Amino acid sequence: VVVSESEAEQTARYANPIRGNVQNLNVEVEVEPLFTLSFYEEERPIQTKKAMNYEPFLEKLAQDGVPMYKLRITNTDRPLKQSEIDYHFRSIDLYSKKIEEHQNQAVFYFARAIDFALVKDIDNAINDLSRAIYLQNDFVLAYFHRANLRFQQILFYQADGSLSDKHFGNEFMLVMQDLDKITEMAPGFIYAWYNRGNMRFMQKDYRSALE
Repeated sequence: VVVSESEAEQTARYANPIRGNVQNLNVEVEVEPLFTLSFYEEERPIQTKKAMNYEPFLEKLAQDGVPMYKLRITNTDRPLKQSEIDYHFRSIDLYSKKIEEHQNQAVFYFARAIDFALVKDIDNAINDLSRAIYLQNDFVLAYFHRANLRFQQILFYQADGSLSDKHFGNEFMLVMQDLDKITEMAPGFIYAWYNRGNMRFMQKDYRSALE
């Protein structure tokens, strides 16, 4: 489409942004944050969220002896208070004792990984999630959280300037493999689809992000 009017003339003529040639508007596109697992989220002034579709996975945790009823999937998670950080360090100790007694129970590694992630010990969180997946290769939430944490590491090292193109490619491939595994096992788990699209968008792979 060829438009003869200059941008300045267009702006002057139409003070109302919904009038005129809408395709000429300069719009900054921003995506919502990634969905992640957390016990904590910011309160929004207006309730706009719909019911989440992950309850069966959380119910399975409770059946396996980990009552994590307050665990949720959210993209408005908030920083922890010091008292909350202290609580999760104590929880790490408790799950470590459970793991000593039940070394082949994937759910305890997963629960400890949630605590590690919340106190920002990402390496240990990823190690625990990998162990949980090794013990239970259909553990959807473990794949989901590991993909998110690995992507967090990529963003950190990108900002730090210490990530080579080759290393980035290898790490990003691991993230996509985890999300691909989820979409194969649980195609109705919409948060994996959304996060995968979001990650591709952030890497400026817009065609794949749209798909």
